[in-house]
Amino acid sequence: MDVGETVVLVSDVNGVPAGKEGLVMKVREDILLIGCRSGHLLDLVLARAWEVLPERNWRALSKIERSRMTEERSFLKAPPI
Repeated sequence: MDVGETVVLVSDVNGVPAGKEGLVMKVREDILLIGCRSGHLLDLVLARAWEVLPERNWRALSKIERSRMTEERSFLKAPPI
């Protein structure tokens, strides 16, 4: 992760819910300082590198998961009588 990169939390961190986007403000070893907007406020979150994903990776995984769920739903539908 690099300073200025947009990331998404993959788990709840310090009261900030998973799925929340933020901007990496500082990197030190495996600890990231992330700024997340909450309304008009800026929440600063200390997260481990494994608690976040780059936004582009998060979106790709979300797309794959939506596709998988759609396939499962179509498979589970009852066949027409």
